[in-house]
Amino acid sequence: MTRRIYFIRHGETDWNQAGRFQGRTDVPLNARGRAQAARSALCIREYFRIAGLPLHFAGLAASPLSRAVETAAIAASALGGSACGLPDAPEGIALDERLQEQDYGLWEGLARDQIEARFPGEWNIRFADAPRFQAPGGESMEAVRARVAACVAELDDGVLAAGHFGTAYALLLGYSDSPRDIPRISQEALYVFEERRVLEASVAHPQGRVIAACSWNALAGPGHA
Repeated sequence: MTRRIYFIRHGETDWNQAGRFQGRTDVPLNARGRAQAARSALCIREYFRIAGLPLHFAGLAASPLSRAVETAAIAASALGGSACGLPDAPEGIALDERLQEQDYGLWEGLARDQIEARFPGEWNIRFADAPRFQAPGGESMEAVRARVAACVAELDDGVLAAGHFGTAYALLLGYSDSPRDIPRISQEALYVFEERRVLEASVAHPQGRVIAACSWNALAGPGHA
């Protein structure tokens, strides 16, 4: 049987809207972000319906940052809570620090123009070597990839997880060593990570479309990574 981890990215925050790097800074969802979290739940429900799968999960995990926790709670409530294996209250969400966003160090709170002014040349270096680049005082994507892979290897088959752009990016790097192959990660879609492929289920593609295809051992399950 194919092992699956279901993933949603947190909804929008005011910093997202302003183009500011958030990282580990605990920025809450805004009104649009809460609406996006609810739309993620609709995408989940429709994907399961089209796939002919029972709407049931092995649990709910999330980054401890409030924007991810609130996204998880909104989605769980919209999906039916304990009726589909999800907690009925935020207190029931399994928080895991390994699902947190990449630590951007001194970049946090800054927009692109501010970064380019304060740290000349670093913006271009980041995009030339995204997996290994580390902002001053921050964390490399390779480090994020290692901790996220360790977390996923321990999650039960069928868990729904809520995290960040960096969390999803790190997971997708497990299927490709080329950052340029990684598509935009939506804040109102479901991502289905399987051992040999990743699907994105959205309003445009409710049945799910393959966005990555390559075996990744971390999705093989506990004891096999």
